[in-house]
Amino acid sequence: MLGNDNPFASLRSKISYRVGGYYEDLYYSIGGVGISEYGVTFGVYLPISRMSNIDLGFSFGSRGDLGVGLLRERFGRMMIDISIGDIWFKPLRFDD
Repeated sequence: MLGNDNPFASLRSKISYRVGGYYEDLYYSIGGVGISEYGVTFGVYLPISRMSNIDLGFSFGSRGDLGVGLLRERFGRMMIDISIGDIWFKPLRFDD
């Protein structure tokens, strides 16, 4: 769910949520057996002010395969991104 991108909207209406999933074959193998990883992700974007925000993300997944003699690893990740006063593409001012 995307939040309101109007710069004059309330901070509460700008909160965004996201959910996803992934599957990938990892670049390494063990004993000639390829390893795959899959998981689900979700996150939330929380604006603090007009120029600052906190982005929280969580992933839960699994890699490996018990059926081919490997270990199965289950994991969780938490990502935190704090942005304070990002200004991108500010035009340069030239004096004539």
